Amino acid sequence: MKQHSKAIRFAASLFAVALVASACGGSDDEEAVTEETVAEEPAAEPVSYPTLEQCAEVTYDYSYTPPASAGMTVTYDLADEAVWEDGSPITFADFKATWEAALNTPGSISTVGYDQITSVAAGSSDKQVVIDFKSVYGPYKGLFGGLLKASSVENTSDISADFAEFIGFSGRPWKMKSWSPSQVVYVPNDKYWGADKAVAKQLVMVPLADSDTEAAALKAGEIDFAYPQFFGGIEEAFADPNITLKKEFGGDYEGFYFQQKCGPFANPVFRAAFSKSIDRDALFQQIYVPLGGESPLQCGPMVPGPYCNGDEFANAYDPAGAEALLTENGWTKGADGYWIDPSTGAAPDIRWIINTGNTRRENTQAYLIPLLNAAGFKVRADNCDAACYFQQRLPALDYDMAMYISTAPPDPGYLTPSFTCDQIPTEANSNQGQNSQGWCNAEASDLLHNADFEPDAAK
Repeated sequence: MKQHSKAIRFAASLFAVALVASACGGSDDEEAVTEETVAEEPAAEPVSYPTLEQCAEVTYDYSYTPPASAGMTVTYDLADEAVWEDGSPITFADFKATWEAALNTPGSISTVGYDQITSVAAGSSDKQVVIDFKSVYGPYKGLFGGLLKASSVENTSDISADFAEFIGFSGRPWKMKSWSPSQVVYVPNDKYWGADKAVAKQLVMVPLADSDTEAAALKAGEIDFAYPQFFGGIEEAFADPNITLKKEFGGDYEGFYFQQKCGPFANPVFRAAFSKSIDRDALFQQIYVPLGGESPLQCGPMVPGPYCNGDEFANAYDPAGAEALLTENGWTKGADGYWIDPSTGAAPDIRWIINTGNTRRENTQAYLIPLLNAAGFKVRADNCDAACYFQQRLPALDYDMAMYISTAPPDPGYLTPSFTCDQIPTEANSNQGQNSQGWCNAEASDLLHNADFEPDAAK
């Protein structure tokens, strides 16, 4: 990986030079005088990293070449009764439109997998979809999960503005009746052909500001169902004889994410020291054990199994090691106790963003920020509402530290769009990609891509 920006980078290797001066002239009896002077080695120039202002200029010259392959063909036979909400048939044209839109729309969240497809065509009929891949692509079943109705768009090269206020098509049990910022209304899709038909006359979904508002609305009978984020005290908050609280575990994994394309965490030394300063076990005991957690999963957003032992980051808390690492690299503490970046002479300002109203994450900030401040890191809460958080700032990499949930299917193929170098949004790739951490490790990217092209699950 190579980053290009206006930031100046220095790699200085300085050697002391011995100067030997021999006396010339005089008698043979005069002893030769040898004077050795050793030049004092100056301190290495601190390495600087891209600032937030330079973030847009950072690019990556990583590229991946798929292994040689004769490709593969996947054929889908669609049910004759499969139709859209208006009764029109679901055909190969809808698959073709989905492929083109995912691949070409500027700012597309993920093109992974779709970029391996060379054609989508009709087979023996419009109800048979023949998809040709230029290489063997293991997680092909994860593609086309959300099908686009071809007749609903005019230009499949850019659908970014097509569904900003309303999605008028549906191939599922419900269809959208109306949408506004305050609520979305669904009604049964009477043309739905599956067995899992809608059983209510109407479904209204409303966004509520926070968990307290959800609890109050549920107790007052204003809503029938809530899906709150878990937090300490949730049982007490929703306690009511008319409310049933059901807690089940799923495939949602919450973690901290550092934005590494620019800003404080672009510096690997600072990032490593910061990570060593977080006591994950203590945090888990404070925040998650009250919710019924048993032990932290220490391998990242992955389903436990062959790709995740669960202890990959265990025993990572090492405050003494963090201090030694920073000190060795020229960092010092200022009068206010914060670590000073030798390249700027200032303490990095770390903006930790979460979505407001999420009690668990707010509790995490309240617990951890004072501890990180005491360890010398200038961390502050820089939060905004869910729409701002998930739709604007995370995709734009406008943060330093974030906390959110990743939903992990058993197949690790979903990691490729989230963690490979070529999926970091940049001007060079039209800001496409889902790697909103800006993390680029060429070796890891190669391994993730290679896994996608390996059909043998055991490998």
